[in-house]
Amino acid sequence: MDIPFAINSYLSRSRPISQQRLVNGYVEKTQEGAKSQIPVFNTPGIKAWTTVGDGPIRGAAVFKGKIYVVSGTELYAVDSGGLSSLVGDIPGAERCTMAVGNFLVIQTETFAYYTGGAGTLPVADPDFQGASSVAWLGGYYIYPKPNTDVFYVSQAEAPSDIDAFDYASAEAMPDNIVTSIVDHNDLILFGDQVTEIWALRGGTFPFIRLQNGVLEYGCAAKHSPAKLDNSVFWLSNDKSVRVLRDNIPQRVSTDVMDTAFEGYGKIDDAIGISMVIDGRATYTLIFPTEGKTWQFSVNTGLWNELESYNIGRWRVDGYINYQGKHLVWDATTNRLGELDKDVYTEWGEQVVWTATSAPVVNGNKWLFHNSLYLDFETGDTSVVDAVTGDDRGAALMIRWSDDAKNWGPAYQRYLGRVGEYSERVSINQSLGRAKNRVYEISISDPVRRRFIAAEGDISPGGY
Repeated sequence: MDIPFAINSYLSRSRPISQQRLVNGYVEKTQEGAKSQIPVFNTPGIKAWTTVGDGPIRGAAVFKGKIYVVSGTELYAVDSGGLSSLVGDIPGAERCTMAVGNFLVIQTETFAYYTGGAGTLPVADPDFQGASSVAWLGGYYIYPKPNTDVFYVSQAEAPSDIDAFDYASAEAMPDNIVTSIVDHNDLILFGDQVTEIWALRGGTFPFIRLQNGVLEYGCAAKHSPAKLDNSVFWLSNDKSVRVLRDNIPQRVSTDVMDTAFEGYGKIDDAIGISMVIDGRATYTLIFPTEGKTWQFSVNTGLWNELESYNIGRWRVDGYINYQGKHLVWDATTNRLGELDKDVYTEWGEQVVWTATSAPVVNGNKWLFHNSLYLDFETGDTSVVDAVTGDDRGAALMIRWSDDAKNWGPAYQRYLGRVGEYSERVSINQSLGRAKNRVYEISISDPVRRRFIAAEGDISPGGY
């Protein structure tokens, strides 16, 4: 019989119902007639690209053909060769938001700084009252006033020229503006409890709220909104992930995920990252304090997880597409790296790919598991054994649980060496009996992971 392995991370509160997890891998749907309709591939690894300043990196944006990176308390311009030059100072230690127009504006907690490419200056207009974020639309820099429903705008392409009368209130509900983002020429103001959509109109005050521009969902984490697939994703105040399409908010997280978020001790530091790599569009939601990372694939509508070795969460803190390079920065250092589907480590550190099956059941009857067969794409990579020096296929670990709580010992098998394209991973021995069995397979060797299908020689028994 076919054994359905995880195509979606679905770790239920009741483990006998489901322990499915897909970590550092994702499903790619295939055409009808393929050997597998839902093969599992590895997510991209990270290769070193450059380092910037002393770190940690607090934010980055493309401006005037270069990457401008806040590293530590300094702003650097990084060229296409990875060479960096100091631009100026950006005090503070918190994560930054950035807005690009004729100037680059960098918001840090409640302060803001700007640059035209040489040196940095504070936004020091007497009417500047701090900012919880910064956005740019139609030549105007938009600053929400911290801990209020008020936002104000600069003069056109003048980030530090602010008129005391150029402000408005997002007052559909008396809550605070958490952050802002621009999408489809609209200004989206995320509040604690509601979200408002404003449009550019020109005139004395350049923005007006859309007639139906009030959404009954707020934002739980100021750095969670991200644009992707002509939409905006964010972590809602109801502790679900939502996407705004055509000004309609839709939930994309699962009940199980929402329950998990409900149990997290801290969610307001969550970071949202959008990426499109090799045609796969994803929204990644990182919970730094909780050490968890979830990734949503727009292509399939399925979720997987990302984990960095010995860290828990994915070690990445941000992403930027620069001249065809998919660049990310490390959460705790000054490293910029490049995502690459043909790299199977993260800055040289191992990545563990894991897939956990759905429960194998037949009502409440015993099933005898006589053997297990796993089909991978093999024969491309050999691994040199660190102990014996032998050239072998990559190691695959297999274990299982029959009670949804305890796992048995892991069995080690090998993928084929170079040229062994028909190699099949198997355990040809009795695996015992169970009423509710879950299999888990994992690979940590730095090789390509393309999992096609799983089968078991399984026969029914009595009650």
